[in-house]
Amino acid sequence: MQKHVVPDQFKCSAINCKRQFPRADKLKDHVRAKHDDDTVFACPVQDCLLATLPMNRPEMCDHLGTFHGEVRQQYKHDFAALGC
Repeated sequence: MQKHVVPDQFKCSAINCKRQFPRADKLKDHVRAKHDDDTVFACPVQDCLLATLPMNRPEMCDHLGTFHGEVRQQYKHDFAALGC
């Protein structure tokens, strides 16, 4: 039965992208295939004061590493999907 229970969805953090995936590797494949370095992302970390500030992939990686290094384990799939 565990195969049929969908865990927390992995959501794409690209602005205007509503895609969700049941597995982290599918999110990573999607981000790498569909979103280039010019794609604008929103910070996936809840309660981030800069969540409304749109950032491209390199800026988002810098932001996540600078401001959210302490929650890296919790958001490891977002880090990995962006290639950080």
